[in-house]
Amino acid sequence: GWLDGAASQGENRYTTVFGKSCSANGTASSGTAGIILYKDVTGLEVGRSYRFSMLGCTYNGAAPLPQLSLMTNAGAVTPVTTFSAMAWRKIEGTFVATGSSMQLRVMSWLASGANGNDFAMTDLLVEDL
Repeated sequence: GWLDGAASQGENRYTTVFGKSCSANGTASSGTAGIILYKDVTGLEVGRSYRFSMLGCTYNGAAPLPQLSLMTNAGAVTPVTTFSAMAWRKIEGTFVATGSSMQLRVMSWLASGANGNDFAMTDLLVEDL
């Protein structure tokens, strides 16, 4: 499954937001930019294209709004997206496997906590193209 990255600071929690089971992070402490969730995926075909997607949201609309993206250990899959709506929004992109094993990452780009930067993530998916 997906594991908590260092930037989650132990604050990821399993809950329900807007009717979907998800992982939510309220950045109640200091908030750190970096890896929020990650998964080491094996069995990839080198040179093959894959789609990586997820649903994300701000669950309370408090400023500053969360800025998230999807990456692999080889680089960016999506641009940094600001989640401004209190509703699920899909982000997705493609990557080419550079190895049979790669790390997939959900990144936070906002080093802010206590107020705002509150987000939830669900339906993380990797598909062959």
